[in-house]
Amino acid sequence: MMSLHRLSRPAFLTLFLALLLALPAARAADPSQLESYALRLPLAVVPDAAVQRLPLPPQVLVALQNADYRDLRIFNAAGQPVPLALAAARLAPTPERQQWPLVPHPILGPEAAQTTAGLDGLSLRIEEQQGRRVVQVQAAPGTLGAASSAPAAAQQVLGTLFDTRAVTAPAVSLALDAVLPPGQPVRLQLAQSRDLQHWQPQAQTVVYRAPDAAEGAAQLGSSVLELPGTPLKDQYLRLSWSPVQGGSAVPVDVRGATLTTSALGAAPERPRAELQPVAFTDAHTLRFTLPFATPVAALDIRPHGLNELVPVRVLGRSDVNANAQQAWQPLARAVVYQLQSAPAPQRSAAIPLDGRSWRQLRVEADARTAGFSAAPTVALEFEPVQLVFVASGSGPFTLAAGLAPGDGALNAYLPLPSLVPGYQPRQEDSLPLARLAADAAPESVQPSPPAPTTVQAGAASEGTPTRTLVLWGVLLAGVLLLGGMAWALVRNTRGSASTGE
Repeated sequence: MMSLHRLSRPAFLTLFLALLLALPAARAADPSQLESYALRLPLAVVPDAAVQRLPLPPQVLVALQNADYRDLRIFNAAGQPVPLALAAARLAPTPERQQWPLVPHPILGPEAAQTTAGLDGLSLRIEEQQGRRVVQVQAAPGTLGAASSAPAAAQQVLGTLFDTRAVTAPAVSLALDAVLPPGQPVRLQLAQSRDLQHWQPQAQTVVYRAPDAAEGAAQLGSSVLELPGTPLKDQYLRLSWSPVQGGSAVPVDVRGATLTTSALGAAPERPRAELQPVAFTDAHTLRFTLPFATPVAALDIRPHGLNELVPVRVLGRSDVNANAQQAWQPLARAVVYQLQSAPAPQRSAAIPLDGRSWRQLRVEADARTAGFSAAPTVALEFEPVQLVFVASGSGPFTLAAGLAPGDGALNAYLPLPSLVPGYQPRQEDSLPLARLAADAAPESVQPSPPAPTTVQAGAASEGTPTRTLVLWGVLLAGVLLLGGMAWALVRNTRGSASTGE
């Protein structure tokens, strides 16, 4: 074999360039090979069913490295990828919903009814005055003490009554049009009754309007109360409010409301993954890097302690290797809270994001508050997605996910109608359902709930990105190699001159 010092200069350069060109080729993975994927899970398919569907579980969604799901394949026993299509998943059929505009009827009563025990335990009375309905608090003797005999002039609006007796379908949400007092968190509580005396709690939420926000500005916290398919036929709805942190009564002006009903009840839940660990930078800042590229639909933040309420904003970066010079993009504002309530603590809803792929997220608590008392629990929610595939070839079949973005995976998804003959809209929801082999159970065995999926996340990068360090390392190695080659050439030239070659 020819020694290194006897190679000519062009031969050295050719060898060096060949080594550089070979490095990417050695790193690149073949998307058509099962072994190229970081996650490989066996499937339990439906026997004798040609076309099947597979809702993607959270452990698969947190393994994807491409925002458009292109690093997903299903392989048969021969190692061949099968035909695939991608579709939005509906875990349960969702019919068209109907909306009912509701007229608010103010509830009048003494201020003590709001600042002591609220409207719980109090009955209401509807009166017709000059062609309009007026709702009055009707307290039992001694319930409000001396305040029960307060003059009418001292009364104020304590809540709102909605007449929903004509609503026949189950209710799934109530959207409020209300003006809040600035700078004060307000708890909204919804209850239902048939006789205006006995009330059953249904939903509650906390909303907050920033001190410097205009009257019609967007508020933090959801003004939509979610209902679990509540039947409201021959029922009334009562909306009441109270200050979260105690104090005087709060004025709320309810201008209207829209009730949404659905024959099949509430919408299906999204796939969910717990984020661990949460980088608790300080009481006002949370930062973390996501190890996947799948778009996050919502961020669920739960404070550590009870009776903790924090207005926050969420920001994101799209590059996992972003350095401090890349600007954070604002994504959402909300109020996160966990408040003591019977029979269970009241928690804030997940914060909707913009549906884009963000590799770094940062949560900032309002600087006017004390922030988080400890690291909160953070969960990620995803939009349901399912694969429709042809079970071609013989089993067992394997679901493969997770290729590096630079590995050149092509979008392998076919149009959905090409897989389903005579395709009709949403026909994929009636296809036989394949499952992960670990989740499949015999028909005689009651399947146990799946264990929660966790995501190992790192702190968001604020220094030199890893990719930059790697590139500098490769460059330095190349310079050292060129230096060694030059030194060998010089030695070879001097040796030839000394020997008279």
